[in-house]
Amino acid sequence: MARLTRGECWAHWTYDEQQWRTADTIEAARRRRGNLSAHLMIGLGAVIAVIGLVWDDPAAATFGWIGGFCVVVGLAVVAVAPLGGSGLPARRERTGELRISAIGVLRRPGRYAAFAPTGPLTAVTLVAGPPMRVVFTTTTSGSDGATQQHQLADLLVPVGREEEARALVQRFNAEVVAR
Repeated sequence: MARLTRGECWAHWTYDEQQWRTADTIEAARRRRGNLSAHLMIGLGAVIAVIGLVWDDPAAATFGWIGGFCVVVGLAVVAVAPLGGSGLPARRERTGELRISAIGVLRRPGRYAAFAPTGPLTAVTLVAGPPMRVVFTTTTSGSDGATQQHQLADLLVPVGREEEARALVQRFNAEVVAR
């Protein structure tokens, strides 16, 4: 991270106030999509809890407890999610910047997000927009062989940096994804 703050990065993008708001909105939408499983857990847990409460059998109380536990865990994940990442500090500032390297993104204000913890990058794509964005994706495999894609970052391309974004995507696909 020290190298990133010194400027050793593949791209350094700065945003004016309007672009920073748009970039933050795009990132917030990505985080919400990432919390979809927690929302599903809350819904499924609520259904199981209601079945446990309505079913007239003492053994059904276990359903109620399991369902309630799922609801509580899901609510905790949803409640804690905004505290992580760069959401709150980024929303407080009028402008911001991104430094993008082969191993992650430094968002200021905000935090550093490394690509490695979730697995290797499997795709870096340029979404034409509007607005134009660079999307970083990884694929994880479960023990049963099933795979799931995760968006690690969804970054707004600042106006006037479109060619740089195209070159950045090509570089990631040649040097990082192809490995």
